[in-house]
Amino acid sequence: MFRGDPILVLLLLTFYFALIKAHNSSSHSLCNKTCGSDRQNFPYPFGFSDGCGIKLNCSAAGKASVGQFPVETVTADSISVKIERKCNRPLKTVAQLFGLNYAPTNRNAILLENCTEAGPGCEIPSILVQTHFSSLSCSSDNSSTISCYSEGNKSDFIDLKRLMDKEKKCDYLLSSISVESLNTSEGPVSLAVEVVELGWWLEGQCQCDVNANCTLVSPNGKPNGYRCICKEGFEGDGYEAGFGCRKG
Repeated sequence: MFRGDPILVLLLLTFYFALIKAHNSSSHSLCNKTCGSDRQNFPYPFGFSDGCGIKLNCSAAGKASVGQFPVETVTADSISVKIERKCNRPLKTVAQLFGLNYAPTNRNAILLENCTEAGPGCEIPSILVQTHFSSLSCSSDNSSTISCYSEGNKSDFIDLKRLMDKEKKCDYLLSSISVESLNTSEGPVSLAVEVVELGWWLEGQCQCDVNANCTLVSPNGKPNGYRCICKEGFEGDGYEAGFGCRKG
């Protein structure tokens, strides 16, 4: 069709590749990274608009949050969220920590308050945390008991339905304890108080850079989650739709 007119072919090819570049650029621009007056340095796919793979909230103070809970850090596989100790916070508030692309992992112990029975302690993988919660009680006479919910090894993620089970008979979400390190061979287990770790994923089939590995994530039996991470010697976010992987 274009025989004898190489200039036209060259122009069409140039236009074609320009369209691809513009499309990739626009896919990034659709995700708003700005919260308040600051541009948040969160990796792909996080941002503050519907065009982002995982949408975070932007608080009135201009800070990233999950629901009403402030985000402390975001890594390649987790979101660290602050849950300050607060009395009389409705238990249903905990549902804000469960989204389409994130949920609390089994490395957390959720503290519940105003329970009819105190929990025996929380089992977090590889350790058993035995805690006396009387000092954290919201009532001066300790008439309100505190219970500790954990998933143990039943699942990689906390199950919202089990957590909200009415048989637990707890009214309030008090706080959370998260395991920062399980490497007990190098010392005691490190616990973060008033923090919850959320594992995150993208839905669908793996769409990773050619130089990245894909990790399948099954949040509470749902098989369609995945995360990408660059192979050794490469750096980047690992995603085709992100910045991919480049030689380090």
